[in-house]
Formats: sequence, C-alpha cells, structure tokens
Amino acid sequence: MLLACFAVCSNAYDPPPPTISSQELPQPLKDLWVKNLPDLGPYGHCAAAWDSRTNGDKMAFKCDMYVRLSAEGARRAMAHCKEDSLKRGIKAPCQVIE
Repeated sequence: MLLACFAVCSNAYDPPPPTISSQELPQPLKDLWVKNLPDLGPYGHCAAAWDSRTNGDKMAFKCDMYVRLSAEGARRAMAHCKEDSLKRGIKAPCQVIE
C-alpha cells in the first residue's frame, strides 16, 4: 500500500521549468516581452527559445495569459513554445521568461 502511494505521489511532482531573465533575451524577443508584459496579469507567463540572436525564423516566443494559476501559465507557455520550436527547427530549449 505504501509503495503504491509513493508511485502515485512521485509522478505528481513536476519539476519547475527552466527560466531566463528578460535581460538575457535577444532584442527582438525582448521587444515582444515588453509589448506583452501589460497583458500577462499576475499568473500569465511567456517562454522563448532561439538559435540565432538576429534571425527571426530561428526564434520562438509564446505567451499564455488567461490562466488562474501561475504554474499552469508557465506549463502552457512552455508547451506552446516547444510546439513552435519544433515547427521552426529550433534546437535550443524553451525557457520561461522572468
């Protein structure tokens, strides 16, 4: 019984997504971050990935704004960013912007 509870409880923990400071973003992504910041609200998040600091085709930036929990906003932004990264062939991992 204890082993079954451990198996269920250990699967419920989701490690926090990787994060990056907004100051570390390439300028085009930083501009998008500043533009979307007023709409994020208290729980919204954005995630970004890039292989080039100048080529817009090698950048992914996605936000999730209308959520009730901060963790859910981060998970959704990461999921949208990963989808976009795959479509664009970006090898760098997505990171949630702080």
